[in-house]
Amino acid sequence: IMYHDVREIRKKPKLVVIILIDHESIHGLGKTIQSLNNQLYDQFETICICTDNSSGYHEVQNKHTIVSKNPVCFLEDQGFATFFKGCSGGLVGEFVLFINASDVMPCNALFEIAKVLSESPHVKYVYSDEDTLDANGVRACPFFKPDWSPDLLMSFPYTGSLSAFAWDQLLQVCSATTELDSLNLYDLTLRFTECLEEHEIFHIPKVLVHRSATATEAEKHLQFFDAGPSEAHRRALVESLGRRGIQGEVVDGHRRGTFRVRRKP
Repeated sequence: IMYHDVREIRKKPKLVVIILIDHESIHGLGKTIQSLNNQLYDQFETICICTDNSSGYHEVQNKHTIVSKNPVCFLEDQGFATFFKGCSGGLVGEFVLFINASDVMPCNALFEIAKVLSESPHVKYVYSDEDTLDANGVRACPFFKPDWSPDLLMSFPYTGSLSAFAWDQLLQVCSATTELDSLNLYDLTLRFTECLEEHEIFHIPKVLVHRSATATEAEKHLQFFDAGPSEAHRRALVESLGRRGIQGEVVDGHRRGTFRVRRKP
């Protein structure tokens, strides 16, 4: 049994948790918010962003605002650049975390992240290990990730959806582009980490998010790696190569949802 005491965290960072919702995940929003209600670390605010025009959006909005311990703000899809530029004079946190609706965090998830941020103030990006929950709620398919690997990130979004981004750095990235007009977390992650040094990126070797997937889907392909349409990922990766000055082409990898960068000599 692991012991967690929030008093261990001397400087408590304020977190903003953004839940990304689409027409498939919206019905699992209650599970995600309940996992936030159960967090040991409570210095956070919650925003739900609906990424499409789901027919039951407003009904779910009213329902889940009530069951959450903290107020939940619901917003339509504005794109990352527009959203964070608009927040610069309003809602402000020290770190932003993203999670997909229907995913579940163990009660120590935000505690572990806040502890790292408190002990290592130079860190600007944090990610953790993950697994999936099958249709019966049984944990399966653990994904124990390596420490920072920019080459692996250029194959697929291995850092996952539960990642913490430094607020100030995020505003700089969003202010420097008008191309983040959709909620493509892979694109945002590529742009964000391009600006960082290796020591500013931290991997927590613990499972801090349980992704939602049926056992069949988890066995078929790497669904929980895939945060969006593969073509959107491909386009983001091609643009990232251009920004980094890397000569090469992006081709499909050996496994579904992955890519391979063929560099030119």
